[in-house]
Amino acid sequence: MPGTIVVGFEGSPASSAAVDWAVLRAQRLACDVNLVWCSMPETWGPGTPRLARVAYETAVRALDAERARISASLPPTTIHATVRQGEVAEVLDELSVGAAMVVVGRDKPGGAHGEGFGAVVLPLVIRSACTVAVIPRTTTPGTGVVVGFDGGPESERALRVAAGAAAALRQPLTVVHSTGGARAASRGMGKDRPGVDMSTEGDRILVAATTVVAASHPHLVVDRVLDTRKTAAEALAAAAEGASLLVVGSRGREGVKHMNPGAIGSLVLARIDCPMVVTKGTVGD
Repeated sequence: MPGTIVVGFEGSPASSAAVDWAVLRAQRLACDVNLVWCSMPETWGPGTPRLARVAYETAVRALDAERARISASLPPTTIHATVRQGEVAEVLDELSVGAAMVVVGRDKPGGAHGEGFGAVVLPLVIRSACTVAVIPRTTTPGTGVVVGFDGGPESERALRVAAGAAAALRQPLTVVHSTGGARAASRGMGKDRPGVDMSTEGDRILVAATTVVAASHPHLVVDRVLDTRKTAAEALAAAAEGASLLVVGSRGREGVKHMNPGAIGSLVLARIDCPMVVTKGTVGD
């Protein structure tokens, strides 16, 4: 289903929160929603037919109940349900090809087999072919949209998505650029270059971001944050406190721009209390 919002659902409060967020997005984009339940491979083995049947029937009942819950918000014909065998991250990664977005709930890490959605968020963010939204189980109503910007084409796409979201929500946009931290310097954002004043360079990058936003949203309030001490992930985590949305850019299946998986996992995904959107590709994609 091209252009569909794919939502990981397994009956938990975190995945229901992801469904609710996806419904609001689908209303805005006028697109379909596909609720996807993934059963672990060991519950579908040839030697366990009864267990496989019970697992499948449980999934169908849960999906039917969730479809009924959100049917007042979306036309029933636009709400789809899918039961798939396999690891959650692998299944959602496969379904991300051609999708408008993949939405998952973020909770505590999963069980012994890692089947909980909290345990699959990071690999999904890295591998997905489309934009991924990560929704916390509970959120405190926040204000403002925060976006990381380094001047590259991936971050420009994130900037445009964030500006559109801020305009739609009628909230201010905060653009964050980091030039600090040894890890940031070693990976590109804030990379030391001989003869270049990184503070001046950071100011130039933020002014460029403001110019891009003003061209399409001239009345949007834009705040600029230049962090010369923290790594990119730390700066974004700090700026996102009390925000309604965080947006970061990604190269696509190569990973999150300028932040290694360990940094994202420990400093962003685990600490951000607002929804986070990881955009994929560049403006021209």
